[in-house]
Amino acid sequence: MHRYLWPVLFLLGSAVATASGPQLYVRSLQATLWAAPSFQADRMTLLSRGDAVEALEEKEGWVSVRYAQQQGWMLKLMLAPTPPGDSKASDQEAQELLKQRARRRPSAFSSTAAARGLMDKEETFGTELKLDYQAVEKMESWRVDEMQAMQFLIKGKNDEEKP
Repeated sequence: MHRYLWPVLFLLGSAVATASGPQLYVRSLQATLWAAPSFQADRMTLLSRGDAVEALEEKEGWVSVRYAQQQGWMLKLMLAPTPPGDSKASDQEAQELLKQRARRRPSAFSSTAAARGLMDKEETFGTELKLDYQAVEKMESWRVDEMQAMQFLIKGKNDEEKP
């Protein structure tokens, strides 16, 4: 009887040990672990780039994670399925992004035509416009912190998902 009991217990124990969520990695330089999926929640700890967390649940742009005996919430945008140092995966991601976002060089004909069009208008440029350089300087002086940027990104993502 005992001879059969130990292998069964071993198999059950190993099945329980492997029953966990997918492992994700912090992609940004620093990421906050929040007590709840809200920017108004308490901050539990600060994680660094490459730290591994266990994903438990996903909810509206937030992921419930377990990290070093703590359970909290992180922004989904701060996490990646591969470690930052995984060069093969990151090289593939970079190649895909480059293909999607690469600037296309205009043809020589387009460049020449555009330059000629600018030369004709150079003398009259700005005479019809009232340029407000103070407004431009004011706009350039605004600074957006990380929390404001994340709130903006999450709101935009939620707006895209609505029909």
